[in-house]
Amino acid sequence: MLTYKPKLKIADKRLLFIVCLSVITFFVHLGKAPIYILDEAKNAQCAREMLLNHNWIVPTFNQTLRTDKPPLHYFFMTAAYVVFGVNAFAARFFSAVCGLLIVVATYLFAAKHINKQVGLLSGFILLSSWHFGLEMRMAVPDPYLILLIILALYSIYLFYNSSFTQFKYAFYFYVCIGFGLLAKGPVALLLPVITITTFLLLQKQLTWATIVQFKPWYGIMILISISLPWYYLVDRQTHGLWTSEFLLKHNYHRYISPKEKHGGFFLLTTLYIIVGLLPSSVFIYQTTVHTYKKALINSFIRFVAVGVIVIVVFFSFCSTKLPNYAMPCYPLLSILLANYIDQVLRNNTTIKPYIIALLVIGCAIPIVLYIIIPQQSSLKPLSYTWLPYLLLPTGIAIALYYQYSNTLYKNRFSIYFALFSFMITGWILHLYTYSQVYTLNPVTTGLNTYPVHEPLVSYRLYNPAYNFQLKQPVKRFENVDSLRTYLQMHPESQVVTHSDHLEDLKDLPLVIYFKGDDIFEKHTNYMLKHL
Repeated sequence: MLTYKPKLKIADKRLLFIVCLSVITFFVHLGKAPIYILDEAKNAQCAREMLLNHNWIVPTFNQTLRTDKPPLHYFFMTAAYVVFGVNAFAARFFSAVCGLLIVVATYLFAAKHINKQVGLLSGFILLSSWHFGLEMRMAVPDPYLILLIILALYSIYLFYNSSFTQFKYAFYFYVCIGFGLLAKGPVALLLPVITITTFLLLQKQLTWATIVQFKPWYGIMILISISLPWYYLVDRQTHGLWTSEFLLKHNYHRYISPKEKHGGFFLLTTLYIIVGLLPSSVFIYQTTVHTYKKALINSFIRFVAVGVIVIVVFFSFCSTKLPNYAMPCYPLLSILLANYIDQVLRNNTTIKPYIIALLVIGCAIPIVLYIIIPQQSSLKPLSYTWLPYLLLPTGIAIALYYQYSNTLYKNRFSIYFALFSFMITGWILHLYTYSQVYTLNPVTTGLNTYPVHEPLVSYRLYNPAYNFQLKQPVKRFENVDSLRTYLQMHPESQVVTHSDHLEDLKDLPLVIYFKGDDIFEKHTNYMLKHL
């Protein structure tokens, strides 16, 4: 008893440290960058329309049915809008909360089943990942899905590890899946169920007697009670259109064929993960070997490894490939990476080649920024953006210095310098660079330079950020004749369109008064008005 309290105090300090770092990573300057990226703009505006229309069943964007995603993130965004107002911070607030909860849950899960050092390292690995930090600062449904899948998996292992005696954990598992179905649909059910089924199969426990322990009939009732009412109501109110579009177009068809030119080779998903989890992913091969050996004798490592493999394989077979798809494996993989790094620290294994590899990557990042930023016409005022990123190779160079020293804890110094170099430059990215870059987006720049005082209409494609920033619908036209007729009746209207369709408008009495290139895209946005 005398030794337990100090250990608990130390554990609390570690957790407090993780929470403080998470707050900086996910919350600071959260609303500084405007809502501009396509997915953010549509999600934020959809939630805004849900709040304005007091319609919690049928999601709409620009007053038309939006079938891309279920409503959970819209519900949380509208709640944040009520508290903080309709703005970028509110749209992203609960995504950041999800990020914080994922890191804390992963720390606690790893600390409980391995040790607190692995828990701490797993938190550092997530917080040093630029990709993870960016995703948890965006108004998109993925943070909600990742949190719910991770909590479901953590809960079901706790149930298994209790020898099926603590059903409350199975209850949490079913609740998380139920809300996951409202976050992003069937994938929230498939990934956890495939994971636990595969794990039980490897444990040679996939028997009817084991399945009965999970009380699946209760689970089905929980899933139905949480998710079915909304699915039933939206299906009824849209006469089946939302359901068929969502399940077929946005799930089945997206899985079997590439959508929106987001295809790729089979191993692209693995490549996304390796890049997304830098810097710790430089140890991915050694971690794989280490995990394989440990999984043969350790059921916890086997469960976590199965979770990673299921998610990676599932999205590798998916024809549409995006960097965020496999992100539910990040917390699980961070535990495996942390477990290997913990062994490196204990055994004082040489890691010099991996620190050198990180130094090369660290040197390349400011060089790439120095080259690509001036190539974007709208970003020329930010040509100095690369300078703060010199901290990255500097920190890793110090990590490499320790590898050549005779210091007793040289691996510990090297690992932490590398992780914190990425974490701190990640803060520069999240808190400074991202907002500086996207503040210069053509929508914000155009509206600030030429405020829209008259109704705004669009010809075919346009940037959805106009809706959120103007807080009004944008009437959209698909053919020139209907636009011509409308302009004759409303000559004061202003028109927005993309460069792909500008030529179609050459015979209309319109003059270009603003044009701006999309950031890191090939499109140019045009704003036009009547002569």
